[in-house]
Amino acid sequence: IRTFAAFAAMAAVCSLLYPMAVSEPFWALLRALSGFSAASVLVVIESWFSSRATNANRGTLFAIYQIVFYSSVAGGQLLMNVGEPSSFIPFSLAAVLLTVALIPLALTRMEAPEVGVIERLSFFTLARQSFTGVSGALICGVMIGSFYALGPVYATMVGLEVSRVSTFMASAIVAAMIVAWPLGWLCDRLDRRWVMFWV
Repeated sequence: IRTFAAFAAMAAVCSLLYPMAVSEPFWALLRALSGFSAASVLVVIESWFSSRATNANRGTLFAIYQIVFYSSVAGGQLLMNVGEPSSFIPFSLAAVLLTVALIPLALTRMEAPEVGVIERLSFFTLARQSFTGVSGALICGVMIGSFYALGPVYATMVGLEVSRVSTFMASAIVAAMIVAWPLGWLCDRLDRRWVMFWV
């Protein structure tokens, strides 16, 4: 819970700092910090789910999580229409939403999962033990990162307005989300590795 709170707060701070200085090195630093914070928040959430899930419901649980996650990401794209992208309003709104996410967690009575003794794994050991998982994560990371970085550039270059760029990005995210539920259902009934391979 403390880790989630710390990294969500860091992401909110980064969001508030963006409009203070339009500088490529400064924005690159903020992008690195906010990306690390977002990744850390997702690791906390997914680790918590993993500790609660069983083999019988893991795919379904993570499918629901993906639907909520992608709905939020798609909604975030549409928030580009709230104010001028060059104004402070979208950045402040992002900081507000990140901070609001802390409230239910801070008020929960649920116990965080117990963290037992952890044996450290090198990247190469992990890759040997779960080649499918590591290679799938790397390939998906490159593909999704490229789409998020270049999708708006493409949409702008073909002449779409800002409102249409946000709709274009949100539509692609919703399309990915629609597939999450049937894939989760399949993963609970078939070998997850083969489902990942074919997807």
